Amino acid sequence: MFDPGAQLALQLHLENLDGQRVTRFEGAETIRLVLEITNTTAGRVALRFPTRRVFDFAVGDGSASILWTWSHDRIFGDTFTDVVFEAGSTETVWVEWDQRRSDGAPMGPGTFRAWGLLPAESGDLQSEAVSFRID
Repeated sequence: MFDPGAQLALQLHLENLDGQRVTRFEGAETIRLVLEITNTTAGRVALRFPTRRVFDFAVGDGSASILWTWSHDRIFGDTFTDVVFEAGSTETVWVEWDQRRSDGAPMGPGTFRAWGLLPAESGDLQSEAVSFRID
């Protein structure tokens, strides 16, 4: 059985707008979430997605509540999307987040977790969560 999770490695890191990898941010500072997707095999890996949404990012708190997702309130076409990852290649996607929750409220200080994911038809592939702090 095909298991893309065993063939693709997802790694998330956070950056400030200077491009430095950090895990501590000031309130209202823009946070760049960067997801690297690496094909760890010697062959091509193809994924099918049920919509045009081929990646997403999420931020949650310590209780596993999701407070923000990049895809919230975005519209994606209802067409299947196929993505091929070439052997040994690494693809990178990133978004900038203004520290607002999905409901529009500011996050406020605290410790949070972020992760990236690929919402594939065969099931979500998810990076390990990265802890970070907002002062």
